[in-house]
Amino acid sequence: MNYDEMVFGAVYYGTKDLRFDNRYKFFLSNQQLAEYKKYKQNLIERDPRMQALPLRSYNSACLFFTKGEALTNLWSTYLNVVFSDRQQTMFERNYQDMLLARVYSELEGSMQIENVPTTRTRLEQIRSGSDPRDKNELIARNMMAAIDYIEQKPSFDRDHLRRLYDILSKDCLEEGQEPGGRYYRDDAVYIDRYEGCPKEQIEQCMDSLFAYVDQVLASGDGLAKEFLPHVCHYYILYVHPYFDYNGRTARMVSLWISLLSAREGSFPLFLSEAINDKKKDYYDALRETRDMNNDLTYFLIYLLDTAIRYTLVYQNVDHIADHVLQRGSIMSAIDKVYVKKILLGASNGWFDYKKFLTVANVDISKQAALKALNKLADYGVLESNINEKKVKLFRLDGSWLKYTV
Repeated sequence: MNYDEMVFGAVYYGTKDLRFDNRYKFFLSNQQLAEYKKYKQNLIERDPRMQALPLRSYNSACLFFTKGEALTNLWSTYLNVVFSDRQQTMFERNYQDMLLARVYSELEGSMQIENVPTTRTRLEQIRSGSDPRDKNELIARNMMAAIDYIEQKPSFDRDHLRRLYDILSKDCLEEGQEPGGRYYRDDAVYIDRYEGCPKEQIEQCMDSLFAYVDQVLASGDGLAKEFLPHVCHYYILYVHPYFDYNGRTARMVSLWISLLSAREGSFPLFLSEAINDKKKDYYDALRETRDMNNDLTYFLIYLLDTAIRYTLVYQNVDHIADHVLQRGSIMSAIDKVYVKKILLGASNGWFDYKKFLTVANVDISKQAALKALNKLADYGVLESNINEKKVKLFRLDGSWLKYTV
């Protein structure tokens, strides 16, 4: 078995690939898997493609990622798609509208990740000054205030992170969860099947993160700077410095660091929306990273894949809106949201209003759903048909899609 090829080849194998999946024909025993993990650890000291991070680890030798074919090929595609001229032009032309739309998507996605219900309409009302009516709406208010805070681009340090956490958790923590005069939690915490950082080591771990962010932002290392929001995202989840709201804090920090990196148009701006689209993939990537001795390659590959997919979707929505405009109509913001949802969840073949409601994740009536779909059909974006059971079906007109990898 060629471990070097497994580590640096075109596929970066996870636990399922190595032990349970017929796709690659690997069936490693527990002992063999342990040997493979140890082999990767030993490579860190002798192969420059293994990138150890200067972040404090409390349960492994270090945090690292592997610059093999799997990651570098994906990184090249990511650069071509996410930072292409067409993406930058689209972003600059629609910056305010896209920022507002992505703020709501970030809020909706982040809250839905943790099963907190909300609606886009209600979020707009709260952002316009409506008083929150329950805890869910308090969370929404706090997240919008947090976005306003990080858009000021405060430096990333202990005091400003604590300020962000206070904004996100305002009036929402249970008794005993408030940090009080402390910066971090003062007891043990468990997440999923993992224990968070021992309380005695939290401050040292977080200080290593602040120092690393400063180092990368001051450097000219484009790869490290691009990966920085995602490294911070994982590390806060890994350390779990607070009793609650660590996930929401980690996702908000990812956006914060992308703003400090002068990457306002990059993926973290709509990270939570993408995570919410396929939550299982997100949690699988986190678990794989943790179980493989904090090998961030798994998390980075997941995020790059997701970034490419979502960027192409947004580029196609923008192209479709332009095409509709050339025909003399203007798509509304909600029209664009529905097209985006169809691209993500119903782009292959015919679908009915029920599938549309599922992929759009909206609580509207059958009549409202059909009205929305018929409107898109009137634009020419969708084709329609009535089957033998007298059910009206719709299908995306593939000729409207311009961008693919």
